[in-house]
Amino acid sequence: MPQRSIKIFFAKVQLFCFRFFASLISCFFRRVPGRIVLDAFNGKGFMDNSKYIALELIRRKLPVELIWVATADAKCDFPPEIKRVKRGFWSELYYLSTASVWVDTHLKRHIFRRGLRKRKDQLYIQTWHGSLGIKKIPSMEENTPGVYAQMLIALSAIDFLISNSTFDDNYYRLCFSTETIQPGIMHFGHPRNDCFFQNNSELVLKLKKQYEIPPDAHIFTYMPTFRHGRKLDAYQLDLEMLQEALETRFGGEWYILLRLHPTMKQKEMGLGKNMSYVIDVTQHPDAQEILVMSDVLCTDYSSCIFDFMLSGRPAFIYTIDLHDYETQRGLFYPIAETPFPIAQNSHELKKCILDFDEKTYREKVAAFLTEKGCMDDGKASQRVGDLIVDFLKNQA
Repeated sequence: MPQRSIKIFFAKVQLFCFRFFASLISCFFRRVPGRIVLDAFNGKGFMDNSKYIALELIRRKLPVELIWVATADAKCDFPPEIKRVKRGFWSELYYLSTASVWVDTHLKRHIFRRGLRKRKDQLYIQTWHGSLGIKKIPSMEENTPGVYAQMLIALSAIDFLISNSTFDDNYYRLCFSTETIQPGIMHFGHPRNDCFFQNNSELVLKLKKQYEIPPDAHIFTYMPTFRHGRKLDAYQLDLEMLQEALETRFGGEWYILLRLHPTMKQKEMGLGKNMSYVIDVTQHPDAQEILVMSDVLCTDYSSCIFDFMLSGRPAFIYTIDLHDYETQRGLFYPIAETPFPIAQNSHELKKCILDFDEKTYREKVAAFLTEKGCMDDGKASQRVGDLIVDFLKNQA
């Protein structure tokens, strides 16, 4: 028997066993009409697409029960309309089993493999957590047999994947589908990106006050993604040279914000110690708020730059380890095809800033968004809200 056939056979056997076990547990639970369970980054806090979907549901003043799953150490403030529950096997199993709607930014492999079973009368909306992402992730066919089995369970439960572009459509079909499992794709736009189409002046002033930044100061944010082994070697940046370049090119007073990936919250970047204009905002629960506050963004391979570009503000790519990253992780397309100036050391970044041409940059961004078929327009949360409302009405 071919190796692929053997892998699929054992995956199906595991899938049957998991679902049988789940059926025994879930028979003790009953679905609660109007209960909506949300999560983001596996319990990291109130953030990403799930946050903005929840806020849209709150805005509509719907007669629903909003439940948010978060780890005990997640530092975030929830609106009073949301009930926070501690992330753990039994709490997740109970609330997910009794929910009418699930909303998440990550696949639920951890809980599916331990017995969770989605019912036919439940709606599962998977928003994913990247837009136009360049970082390669394995397709279903590239996964190991163990991961393949878990992915089968997780993907077969999804009703809709939320996409913001034709690029995302193709990305989802490549990475999240098989011959028999193809979750529906809703071309809605990403709810977290609605903020770039709104007036955020009050939020920006609030955040600047929180971090003791003068109201008229400008903000440069460095927001890199994680590395294999959670190493910090690739994050070295000459901040003094950077600030001088920003003041020379754009004028005014500049503050530099540093933010690590959510999976590296416990790490300390080590940059900017004893520099009054450098602030570590890694612990801030919502990266989107930091992006909204930023006048300039710098990252490496993080999809945050593809969100930020919607603002039209300058963005730069800083990659010390481009060759190693391409070799170890891989990219979906060459980083040079993005509209962003690219630097591989601090001196190159300084030159990119000093030579920045706003007109050329905006033209490249517009062309890139058109090529990728991006349709973010500030109404994604509304579209997802409509989908949930229609589903709940049909259940009534």
